[in-house]
Amino acid sequence: MIVNVPVAGLVPYSPFFNDVWECDSPIRKEEVQGALDEGLLLATYKTARRFREEHIQRIAFLVAHGWDDAIEIDVGVPERGYHNPWWILDGNHRLGAAIFRGDDQILAEISGSLEYALGIQLITQAQLEDFNHPRTLSEVLHRVDLEGTSRRSF
Repeated sequence: MIVNVPVAGLVPYSPFFNDVWECDSPIRKEEVQGALDEGLLLATYKTARRFREEHIQRIAFLVAHGWDDAIEIDVGVPERGYHNPWWILDGNHRLGAAIFRGDDQILAEISGSLEYALGIQLITQAQLEDFNHPRTLSEVLHRVDLEGTSRRSF
């Protein structure tokens, strides 16, 4: 399910509150502002663990230039005993940029228990209903493509 979600609900998982990349401490907003002020912007990023400065510069780049792709979130399936300790599967730099910019929402692909995501107000009832009841064949085929399953004849 790809929807806009409130950034505020993801702040506890952000690089400003957690040492996401094992850089000895969370990234500070002042560090990102310093990279922006000095024009130290990292456009591409290829590995999960590099140097602290590269993470700061990647967030700064995204603050300055934005992004088009959704972050990936897995909330787990708590009602079946699976509690995912870290929700952000992909998009920690984008989440950091959204928090730095003060964005209210961020585009996210949500996996895990959608009912749980609804209960914690990560998604809305309307978003869940739209996902469960697509209105057109095009929406059905789009969802099938997003889920990575093959298209079937209707």
